[in-house]
Amino acid sequence: GWTDAPQPTLDAALAEARRAVALDPRDPSSHTDLAFALTMVGEMDEALDEVRRATELNPSDPMALNFSAMVLTMAGHPPEESIALVQRAMRLSPHDPLEFFFYDALGVAYFCAGRYADGVAAGRRLMALRPTYTLGYIYAAMSAAELGHIDEARDIVRQARGVQPDLSF
Repeated sequence: GWTDAPQPTLDAALAEARRAVALDPRDPSSHTDLAFALTMVGEMDEALDEVRRATELNPSDPMALNFSAMVLTMAGHPPEESIALVQRAMRLSPHDPLEFFFYDALGVAYFCAGRYADGVAAGRRLMALRPTYTLGYIYAAMSAAELGHIDEARDIVRQARGVQPDLSF
């Protein structure tokens, strides 16, 4: 939903991220960006290598930790590992201007861990921080439904469709 031309955008993102790593292989942000791009094109093994490299280069980089958590969750690793990484990132940067990314990673990790009440809370926090970013609504609705809170889930879906009318669940 970030572009009208997803494949050319992904191709460009991947090329630019690879270029950034080539220009400065010791920059953890470059490895994090490459990991994110690789994840978006489904190259999970390489994405895992890149987030590992980013956190080796700077184990205190909140975004490297957060994107590591996202990639680990998407690659099927235990979600509690991802939750711990995000919580560490949040402690390192409690007023991060990109705080919404923390709740993005937590929303899916909590869902995968079966921690649905936490998933609703993370989704709602993401909704508050980025009202036009539909993943917060999705995490909150999925988790609410798993808790059996169907009316709450339906209300969240209604709110999400106010942001993205063609959204399909």
